[in-house]
Amino acid sequence: MVDRLQEAKRLLNIHHIGNIFLAVVFFILRQTPPICLSLFPTAENACELDWTEWQIIIFLAVMSAFKNKKQPNWIAYISNTCMYSKVVTLVLFFRQDPTYTLIYGIVCVVHMVLCPEKSYQGPENITYFRGPHLEDEIKRDTRVTWVVAFYAAWSPDCISFAPTFASISLK
Repeated sequence: MVDRLQEAKRLLNIHHIGNIFLAVVFFILRQTPPICLSLFPTAENACELDWTEWQIIIFLAVMSAFKNKKQPNWIAYISNTCMYSKVVTLVLFFRQDPTYTLIYGIVCVVHMVLCPEKSYQGPENITYFRGPHLEDEIKRDTRVTWVVAFYAAWSPDCISFAPTFASISLK
């Protein structure tokens, strides 16, 4: 129970809150009467999703369930679902007006740059290498057993694996 509470606290930061908001902003705008009437005046039922939009949302749900079935925890599941939702939201905005797509895309990029997902910052006994130094360090002391993991700071899978790898490094 404590672990779930700690994971829930990880969601309470600007990255995840902004990510969730950006994932659902089209649906909020489309369902709020004063806003939908001014943003989507040419739509037949401006404040309701049409059949094609529902098909796109169902496609998102199926793809999200399919792609997320091997996520290590529910925070990674939420992050991936938000990523797919933002792509779908780009498509939905493009169907209404390409200008909205451009604005939404810029907001998403700004959010990604200014509010990146926090990486693991706990205790670890890890040596980081860049360039040709890996081979030199491995050859320096042959009594040491090395576990080598290639890590990409931009990869959601690597970010979610970092705490596990750090706890292994302490043993």
